[in-house]
Amino acid sequence: MWHFGFLRIDDLHREGYGRREIDRLVTAGELSRLRRGLYATPTVNAALAAVVARGARVGCLSAADLHGPWVPPTSGVHCYAPW
Repeated sequence: MWHFGFLRIDDLHREGYGRREIDRLVTAGELSRLRRGLYATPTVNAALAAVVARGARVGCLSAADLHGPWVPPTSGVHCYAPW
């Protein structure tokens, strides 16, 4: 369910969270609404959340870093934006 701190609305519904509970979590600061149907936990990397909130996908070295292998130090976020 928790994909590196990102959650889809269908994941939350499958876990039993309804609209009111999700809204309560957002109000309490336990979740952030990034865009329609996509949320983030407070521990998510802010730079990655900003990229995802704009509709891009985390890619390349940034994605590899999330999965654990060593990656060379880099600045910025590597992403794929389909536009």
